[in-house]
Amino acid sequence: MGSLFNHITSRHFAAQLNREDSSERLELLEALEARGDAELLVKKALALLSDEDDRVRLRASEAIAGVGTKEAAEATIDAWDTFDEVALDAAVDALAGIGRPVVVATRKQLAHSDGAVRAAAATVLGRVDARTVVPDLARGLGDPDARVVRASARALGRLKAERCLEDLSVVYRRKPECRAAVVEALESIGTPAAVRRLTAALDDPDEAIRHRAEAAIARLRSDQTS
Repeated sequence: MGSLFNHITSRHFAAQLNREDSSERLELLEALEARGDAELLVKKALALLSDEDDRVRLRASEAIAGVGTKEAAEATIDAWDTFDEVALDAAVDALAGIGRPVVVATRKQLAHSDGAVRAAAATVLGRVDARTVVPDLARGLGDPDARVVRASARALGRLKAERCLEDLSVVYRRKPECRAAVVEALESIGTPAAVRRLTAALDDPDEAIRHRAEAAIARLRSDQTS
């Protein structure tokens, strides 16, 4: 019975992918969740991470996160090579929603040949509060791909990795295309030492970065004195 159901569901699912009405794809995800077959749900949800409707992508990522297992995380990561950047963003949300079970498999992706995947992995690790990955993310600041550097910087900010302040300052000085991400990271770390580092951005040639740094310093100093 189970295999027959799966066969019928697979045919039905394939038909829904070609329909313009995204509500039917949303309903299908709900039906699969109700059935409780985690493996089938993850398989179909992964296909919908590339959907043209952002509501469907969000719902698919939530479905994967709801499964919440190491197996769901590994299946999602295994599919990364097939994703465009939109689907990769949705996969990041799914993995971040799963949490700590994703850490081991995601950490391995920091060595992936594709910079977009390395950046996605860094983003995930910064969102699951895995302090053990701080050294891995610090190495990401030296990645040749600016996307990875920016993602690593923001992740270190989320993890409030104060020990990486000097590394972040080096990125600020050497990689102008990553300065906005460094300012964001320093603001997230938010310690007095981070505020002192932020003052370098007050003279940045980019007006937007100067304004962001000024606002960040004002807010952080206010928080420290309140």
